[in-house]
Amino acid sequence: MLSKIPTYLYEKIKEGESTTVEFKKAKEKLPSSLFETICGMLNRNGGHIFLGVDDDSKVIGTYKSYIVSMKKDFANLCNNPEKIFRYSSDRT
Repeated sequence: MLSKIPTYLYEKIKEGESTTVEFKKAKEKLPSSLFETICGMLNRNGGHIFLGVDDDSKVIGTYKSYIVSMKKDFANLCNNPEKIFRYSSDRT
């Protein structure tokens, strides 16, 4: 499994979590705290969220049979204003 991870991403994983890098276990579904993390990063300077990596930088992966549904859930939730709300200072 590790051989399929691009070197630059694996190096970032080895560096561990920080204000711009977050690890989330996600074997068969999106973690409940995912959008909290996304919003936090959007309010700073962005970052990287790695699904399938535990807090100790160990790549645990995700179940292949769940990847399609996780992608679909992610796309749907990103369009849900209760999960992510775009603030615009141009409002009148």
